[in-house]
Amino acid sequence: MMVEEIKLSGQPFLVVDNFNLICKTLEASPEMFAKDLIDIIQDSDVKAIIVSERGNDVLEGMVDGVIEMTYELRDGRVFRKMFLRKLHGVEIETPVYHFTLNKGEFKCFPILDVGKVLKFMLKKPLQLEGESFLDKMVDRLGVSSEAPILLIELNTNSVEEISHIFISSIAATYLRKGYSGIITPMRSDNATRFLASHTDISMKLSNIHFIYPKLEERKDEKFPQNFIGTIQKSIDELSSHSPIFLILRYDLLREIVGDDTAKRILGDFSSKMAGDDICIIITSYSNKIGGEELRKCCSSIIRIFEEHGRIFCYGEKPYTQIYGITFQEKENSIEIKFTPIT
Repeated sequence: MMVEEIKLSGQPFLVVDNFNLICKTLEASPEMFAKDLIDIIQDSDVKAIIVSERGNDVLEGMVDGVIEMTYELRDGRVFRKMFLRKLHGVEIETPVYHFTLNKGEFKCFPILDVGKVLKFMLKKPLQLEGESFLDKMVDRLGVSSEAPILLIELNTNSVEEISHIFISSIAATYLRKGYSGIITPMRSDNATRFLASHTDISMKLSNIHFIYPKLEERKDEKFPQNFIGTIQKSIDELSSHSPIFLILRYDLLREIVGDDTAKRILGDFSSKMAGDDICIIITSYSNKIGGEELRKCCSSIIRIFEEHGRIFCYGEKPYTQIYGITFQEKENSIEIKFTPIT
């Protein structure tokens, strides 16, 4: 009877959800029911999806494809994965996908081509979609009673490239809000070429000081003090007419000036930030800033990580779920979207 009803449906397509519950209800052996079910599907000449809560060797051996959907807890946060275990007659080039069921909708996250995104950024401005995860984390700096410090930890294979993307996005956001900025260490040509496409802020780029010590300056025995003095001079000059944001690329800073001087710079200027001023520290997870004191005094901590070529992030402080980060080229911009994994 079921076979005839399927054939009369016009567009025969069968969904069995779920296999284990049906076996339990019918008090049937999973192996025997699997064989009977496959016979029905083949006799009906229909396409079918069978949902099973547990693996079944007999069933898996009789079907054309097997997709396993699962999740793990990463630092107490749901992280969903999908494994393509079998596709009859098809070479599986990408066996692992990450997905979300946000708002009841299934969405997979694509592999990120960082080089392609950077090329797009030379021609089009970055645009955060709606009220994004990054907006919320940055806005928290202005209302928290703690020091206005945002720590961004990168655990990716493309630390420098991802760093450029986030520096450009954060700098553009604060320039639009009327801030002036200091980014160090960074050469001006490296940053301005990614910000130049933001036509609405192009006139404000003079409000950013890019500080990168020259090689001859580093040979001076008084270099650490001089470098700190240079940053302090920029802070004094810019803060006289607007609030400022200070972005420290801690990995590169540490590499250039040494560990002790980098910590001194960090301590000196993070303690001097006041009022509406913002300090943003970007570092790789592998070169984690020593000591828990800084982490405790930060208003916000963001962790960005990579898995199977896809980029994700979450707020460690305050606690947030994991977000998948995607980039899409639009007519006049590059849209950055943060989609929660639920």
